[in-house]
Amino acid sequence: MQLLMNDLSVHEQFLTTEDLRKALAKVTKMRGLARESGYEIRHNRCFLNANPLPGLPLFVAVSQFSREEQRALKAWLTSTNLCWDHQRRHTPDDYFECDDQIVTGSALAEAAYITLEGHKCGLISISPSDWTHSPIKVAFHSGSTSEDVLEVDLDNWWQVINFKTSIEEHKPPIRNWHELSQLCQARFVNLSFLNKCFDPLFDVPFSATAVDRIISRLTILNRLSASFDKAGVHTPEGHTLYQDHFTGDNAYFSDSSTSEKNQYRNQLSFVNPDNPQQTLICSWHGKIRHSCLRLHFSWPVTANKPVYVAYIGPKLTKR
Repeated sequence: MQLLMNDLSVHEQFLTTEDLRKALAKVTKMRGLARESGYEIRHNRCFLNANPLPGLPLFVAVSQFSREEQRALKAWLTSTNLCWDHQRRHTPDDYFECDDQIVTGSALAEAAYITLEGHKCGLISISPSDWTHSPIKVAFHSGSTSEDVLEVDLDNWWQVINFKTSIEEHKPPIRNWHELSQLCQARFVNLSFLNKCFDPLFDVPFSATAVDRIISRLTILNRLSASFDKAGVHTPEGHTLYQDHFTGDNAYFSDSSTSEKNQYRNQLSFVNPDNPQQTLICSWHGKIRHSCLRLHFSWPVTANKPVYVAYIGPKLTKR
C-alpha cells in the first residue's frame, strides 16, 4: 500500500501556529505508525509552501516549533526521496476532478491514478480541514463523454486511532532478511544500526519464527533506550524493562561470560561509526534460541549515548 499526504488539506484553516503544531503532531504519529509497518507517507515537494495560516507558508510556521519538532518535520518534508512528484504517474494533461474541483497535480489525482493502475493507495489529511471524510471520491475524465469517466474511492485518514487499526490490517508479511532489515531500521528509531549488522543473517535459512523473536528483542531494547526522564534517570517503565528482561537466568538479554569475552574479543569488537578510531565491545546480547541467533549491542544503555546494534546473526561465541 502507498500513502500520500493530502496537500489540499492545508488551506489557511488555522488561526494559530499552536493549533497547527497539534495537528501536525497527529500526522507525525501516523507517520510513525506507517513506518513501523514498513510504509512511508510521501508528500508533494511543494507541500512546504502551502499556507496553513493566512499568508504564512508551512515552512515558516514550522520554524516556530520546538527544535525537536522542527528537526523531525523538516527531515521528512525536505527529503526529496519522499516526494511522490519526482516520479509522478499522472500528467498535467490528465483531468481529475473531486467535488467539482479540478485536482490534477494534487495527491488526490496521483492516488487515484495509482489506484486505477491496480495498486492500493490512500491519503493522510490534516485535521481540522475540509477533508475529514472517507472515502474521497475522485473522477478521472479519460475522454470527452460521460462514459469516459472513471470514479475512484480513496481511503483517507485523519485520526490516529483509525489509522492505527487500518495500517495493522495492511501490515505485509516479512518474506526475507532484507525486508526485516528495512523494517527494523525504519521502526526502531531509538536504536543505531551499524552498517551490515544484518548481513550475517543472509547466510542463514529464512525463518518467520526467528523474525518474530528478533523484532520482539529489538522492541524491548528500543523501549529501554527511550525510558529516561529529563534528569537522565530510568523511568518506572525503564526499571521494569531492565528487571524483567536483563536480569535473571531466563532473561532475554545478558552479558557474555568473562571467558567468552577473553576468547572472542575480536569477534565482539566493532568499529564505532561516530569515531572509527574507537572500538565498541558489544558483549551484551539478546538471545534468539530459534536458529541459535544472537543480537549484539552496546552497553550500558544510557540517556546520552546511542544504543548501537552491531550484529544480528549466528552465535559468535561458539565453542
